[in-house]
Amino acid sequence: KNMVRRLWSPPSRESGGGAGSGARVVLQEWEKEPVRQRYLDLMALCEMRVRAQLAEALKIIVLNDFPAKFPQLIPAVMQHLTSGNAAQIDSALLALRNAVKVYEYKSTELASDGSYPRAPLDAIVAATFSTLL
Repeated sequence: KNMVRRLWSPPSRESGGGAGSGARVVLQEWEKEPVRQRYLDLMALCEMRVRAQLAEALKIIVLNDFPAKFPQLIPAVMQHLTSGNAAQIDSALLALRNAVKVYEYKSTELASDGSYPRAPLDAIVAATFSTLL
């Protein structure tokens, strides 16, 4: 989780990543893509304590990459939810919970640039909730 926090995205000025903080290594897109492709599979293979940490790290990835760079998240969640495998279902539910948390307090109003901050949440709900019910 902490490694993802450090390496997934460049520091913002608010987080102390401004001038004078020194250079920081950030993963390149070609390094991130295989992680995104296999993330839920990895979660399903780990024991519960590790799975919980990976779910928290997923929140960071979703915040930075979903939906533009991580469109395969929802299809992967759906595949795991319907797999019949307890570990895969558990990892999908954890991933879903943490993905939804990213948008929990986003405004329901249009942003100044005309975008709708909760649009990714609406897509998650539309794709998954009928299966969950």
